[in-house]
Amino acid sequence: SLLWNRTLEKVMKDRIDADRIPMIGFGMEIKDERLKEIIDEIMKKESVTERDFIIPPFPELSAEGVERDAFVEIKNLKVKEDRKTVFLEFFLPKGSYATEAIKFLFS
Repeated sequence: SLLWNRTLEKVMKDRIDADRIPMIGFGMEIKDERLKEIIDEIMKKESVTERDFIIPPFPELSAEGVERDAFVEIKNLKVKEDRKTVFLEFFLPKGSYATEAIKFLFS
């Protein structure tokens, strides 16, 4: 997920139009050349290859390079406050990160 987040950051910074971004993993098929360059650069910087996402002793832990939505809608947002604490309740689709949604809400 860290590599995916870094890819999304670069996509946004470079203003590349990408609704879906591949999770870095084995078997990735990246058709957009600019997106491929970004991912190759991130993988090189982190010293990882597609093969690093294949774990032969534990195949169920291997990570295939699938696409995920770059942006999702936060649904059913509820905010409750007491004197010192703010409570948030919301729904995100499977595969989305609440920490990223909260960073977005407070930025």
